[in-house]
Amino acid sequence: MKRLYAKEKLDEEEVELEELERSLSEVWQVNRYLGGNPVLFKHLERLLRQTAIARRAQELELKFGQGAGLEQRAVLEQRTGLEQGAAQNSQGKQRGWTGSGPGSVQVDRVKIKLLDVATGLADIPMALEKWCSKRGMAVEIVGVDIHPKMVELAGKRTAHQKAIQVLQADGTALPFEDNSFDIVFSNLALHHLDDGEASRMLGEIDRVARVGWVVTDLERHRLALLSARMLAKFIWRSPVTKHDGPMSVQRSYTAREAKELLAQAGVPAAVVHRHFPFRLALVCHA
Repeated sequence: MKRLYAKEKLDEEEVELEELERSLSEVWQVNRYLGGNPVLFKHLERLLRQTAIARRAQELELKFGQGAGLEQRAVLEQRTGLEQGAAQNSQGKQRGWTGSGPGSVQVDRVKIKLLDVATGLADIPMALEKWCSKRGMAVEIVGVDIHPKMVELAGKRTAHQKAIQVLQADGTALPFEDNSFDIVFSNLALHHLDDGEASRMLGEIDRVARVGWVVTDLERHRLALLSARMLAKFIWRSPVTKHDGPMSVQRSYTAREAKELLAQAGVPAAVVHRHFPFRLALVCHA
C-alpha cells in the first residue's frame, strides 16, 4: 500500500475550535484504549527513570563526592529494575523496558525537563505530569504546536497546571538551544509531515534532547486501514475524524520507511520498535 500525501482536515487552520476539540478528543480515546498511549509511556518510563537516577547521583556527587553518587545510583538501578532492562542492541542503544509498575520504588523528586512536539490539546503532557507525580518525579513539560488554534485550546486546558507550558512553534525548526530538554517526545505527528519535513523534525528532536527521545505513530498497513474505516463508520462522530482517521493510516510510515527517515535525519542509531496494534516507536537513548 503506497503512502498517501493528501492533507488532513486537522491540518487546516479553517477548522472550527469546537470541531477541532471534538475530533482530538475522539483520537485521544482511541489512543488510550487501542495501544497508542501505552506504547509511548512504556518507552518514556525507561527514559524518565534513567534521567531521575542520573540526576540524583549527580546531586549526591556534588554533596558527598563521587563515591556516594555511584553507590546511590547502583542501589536505585537495582531497585527499579534498570539492570535487567539494560540489554543493548547492535547499535548500542537500550531497548524498551516495561518497568516495575505503579508500586515500584519512588526516585527522589528531581526536576526533569520534557518537550512534547505537536502537543495537540496537551493530553499527553497532562497525563504524563500526573503519572510522574504519582511516582515521585517532578517534571517541567513544554508542549509546542504549529497550529494556532491547537495552542489556544491547549493553553486554556493547562492554564492552572504550573508544570506545563504551551507555546506555538514549528517542530521542523524548534526555537530551542541544543540539549535544552532532558527528554523529548512526539505522538501521532510524524504522519502529518512529508518525508523531508519528517526527517527535519526528527533531526530537531535529536538536537534539543539531552538524554533521549521517543516518537510514536501509526504504522501503515492494510488491516490498520480497514480498522480505521470501521471506526469511522460505526464509532466516530466528528466529520473531521471520520475523514482523517483512515487518511492518517494511509499517510503513515512503515518501519522500513521510518528507518530511512532516521538515516536522512542523521540519527541512524535510533531504534524503530513495532508494537501491536500497528504502532511504531522511534527511540533514541543518549
